[in-house]
Amino acid sequence: MLNGCIADTASSSGDPPAIDSSARSADSRLALKAASLPSAGSPADSIRYLTIDSFPDLPRAVRKELAERGCIVPQASFPRTPHSVVKGEFAARGQTDWAALCTRGDTAEIVVVWGGPITCPTPLAPAALQHQMQRIAANETGYSRALFAASVQYIVEHDREHTAPRPAAIDHSGINDAFVGKASSIHYCYNGKWFLLPGAD
Repeated sequence: MLNGCIADTASSSGDPPAIDSSARSADSRLALKAASLPSAGSPADSIRYLTIDSFPDLPRAVRKELAERGCIVPQASFPRTPHSVVKGEFAARGQTDWAALCTRGDTAEIVVVWGGPITCPTPLAPAALQHQMQRIAANETGYSRALFAASVQYIVEHDREHTAPRPAAIDHSGINDAFVGKASSIHYCYNGKWFLLPGAD
């Protein structure tokens, strides 16, 4: 289960409204929505979305880059507080980076804003929104993909014998890509390449 995740999310109290930002004009919000959100009638059109302005703890430069990319963050049914924008040392110890789950049409992908010279390719891990839905009540389905930060301890504790390629060392954080309540995988940047490591199951 995912209750043991080591998560570091940029959040604010309460349950902010979807697609709401007083800092943008109505025209710019409509243009952003048209460019980033699923097409009308999509199975995922009931998902709640937040703009980058809903994450006030983001550094200004990170906020600017994600906004310029048109990043709209889909929200899983749980937790109800803003999530899927996380910080961590995702490329190397001592370098603080930010990762966000951003919609692009009917898919969501992870966009990383690197805080220094050590990087891996971004965006990564595109997945159809409709493939990340699950039943959350008798007559209700909800979006279930969410991002968290995974510490070195969390990664090591969940490291199991597997045949997939693995990095030579685990010495910094990873991005925990979760299907909430079921399982997760960890994206781990090492020497300019992403490795997919086991998370919760």
